[in-house]
Amino acid sequence: RVGRVLEGHGERYTVQRKLAEGFFGLIYGVTDSQGVSYVAKGYYAKYQSIAEREISILHLQLPPHSNVLGFKDAITSSVGNLLILPFAPYGALDVFVTKHLNGHNQGLTQTWKVALGSARGLLHLHRHFVCHQNVNPQSILLYP
Repeated sequence: RVGRVLEGHGERYTVQRKLAEGFFGLIYGVTDSQGVSYVAKGYYAKYQSIAEREISILHLQLPPHSNVLGFKDAITSSVGNLLILPFAPYGALDVFVTKHLNGHNQGLTQTWKVALGSARGLLHLHRHFVCHQNVNPQSILLYP
């Protein structure tokens, strides 16, 4: 619900708008108390075990990597588990390719940067024994 306040671990997030309905649940745009934009990724009841697994990954405290969006927070609410992630202004890879690369002469350089960045991010996760299990163009988020 727009305007709803979610309580995280020491932070409050205000729901700004519904962004999308993903496979696992609803995705909302939220802001923290400083006005910084994030994404709240919700999970339908039948996928709560996946949310719990992703929350356990949050607690691993992986070292930061330029090609991996880290979790900001995890919230357990009356509607289930929510993960708070940094906002990726370019969206998912499938949307980016459709809008920016298909039919436009962006060249091989931009395509190479996106592919290499995705591969480096996955390598970082694998080196820390995290297996993503859902690698597809919708789960790869792009940001500047």
